[in-house]
Amino acid sequence: GIIKQNGAVLIHPQKSEADQVIVDICKSKEATLYKFNLNSVKNKVTQIGYQKFDFERYEDLEISLSGKHQILNAALCVKAVEIINENTPYNINENALRNGLEKARWPGRFEQISNNPVFILDVAHNEDSAKVLTQNLKLYFPKQKFIIIMGVMKDKDYKTMIRQILP
Repeated sequence: GIIKQNGAVLIHPQKSEADQVIVDICKSKEATLYKFNLNSVKNKVTQIGYQKFDFERYEDLEISLSGKHQILNAALCVKAVEIINENTPYNINENALRNGLEKARWPGRFEQISNNPVFILDVAHNEDSAKVLTQNLKLYFPKQKFIIIMGVMKDKDYKTMIRQILP
């Protein structure tokens, strides 16, 4: 239902099954589908709370969000701005784009709230978000052990989430 008749859809590469569903729905809704190449994203710096990357013609884009997936999300935002600038009367200049990327925050998503001891807050609430949390812990804290405090609503598949995080 998100894809609208004659709308615009922007994605980064998906699993082939998901990608095909999106392609098919775009065709049926006569929506324009935009994709970008993952190879056009060049990661330069990855730290908790700060990442720098190049994307297509843009160099040294900076974000304050942690995790490799956030760089892809930021690249998606860059492409969205380009599409808006090309297809609407709006014009978002490069300074505004960079400023927006730098100021974007997502409280509770791999958010470091203390340095000593390191305390990470993440509102992972399903298997996919638990998987991303696990990937980020391995990325930023390789070979370290963790104390995990987990609170989950009883309607969530907490056993699968725990199996994802435990290793």
